[in-house]
Amino acid sequence: MGNDEVRRLRLALAWTQQELAAELGVTSNTVARWERGTHAIPAPAARCLYLLAAQHGIPYPRKGRVGAAYAPGAYAWARPTPRARVGRR
Repeated sequence: MGNDEVRRLRLALAWTQQELAAELGVTSNTVARWERGTHAIPAPAARCLYLLAAQHGIPYPRKGRVGAAYAPGAYAWARPTPRARVGRR
């Protein structure tokens, strides 16, 4: 995910940097740095951006497929899987 993609997503949502930052749990300065390309976007934040796009019905390219739109089922990889219960009996 590149800096242009973050900006395009934010503009498609019609959100400010502050609003996107609040949704992701980061500061607005962090979003600005991602958009300028001065800081790399961590993988967990990139996954959140993909899910955010899917939640709002915005076609969003995944790494390696720039410009490709995905069907709603394409985001199944990000859904949490059930975990086995671990602990004392």
